[in-house]
Amino acid sequence: MLNTTRQFVKLLFEEEEKEESTTYPVLSAGVSNKLSLGKPIQDAGLANMRYRANASATEAKEMLDDLGISKPSGSKWYEALDDLLEQASSGEMSVFMTSPSIVKSKSGKPGVYIPLKSIWKDDDKGGKRSFGFIRAVIMGARNAGYLSALDSRIIKRLRIEQVLGQDGLVAYVGKSQSWGE
Repeated sequence: MLNTTRQFVKLLFEEEEKEESTTYPVLSAGVSNKLSLGKPIQDAGLANMRYRANASATEAKEMLDDLGISKPSGSKWYEALDDLLEQASSGEMSVFMTSPSIVKSKSGKPGVYIPLKSIWKDDDKGGKRSFGFIRAVIMGARNAGYLSALDSRIIKRLRIEQVLGQDGLVAYVGKSQSWGE
């Protein structure tokens, strides 16, 4: 590689590192994927929401409009997801979730912490219904074209897992249960 090319690439990467220097709080708790394991629960309301989220872009947009959710802002996937869930937490889903926040893992991996009200795990499925509603909103936003910052590579690796010892979930990109690594 030419010396000038090497310097250019170095400057490019330094610029990216400066952009990423925003400090977010560290969430150093462990995670569990138990809510995503097993068969999907049989619930008419959740089944309808999952169907609408995955049907067509028009149907997904109508579902999000019904929930009072518009296209989120943010250039990075975690900023867009944070804004999306912020809108969800100020609407009908405020029954079981509160305002999310951007966090990072001990290793610096970005994510979105979704604090849940204590009622979230009181459903007859130990919290799977609440988890399903959050997941359906994210998939609906993706199918409606609201989350352009989440390309197919990110969506494939997006994890939503329960934070151990807390009433909350964390959404991050990586292998299952790799948040603490």
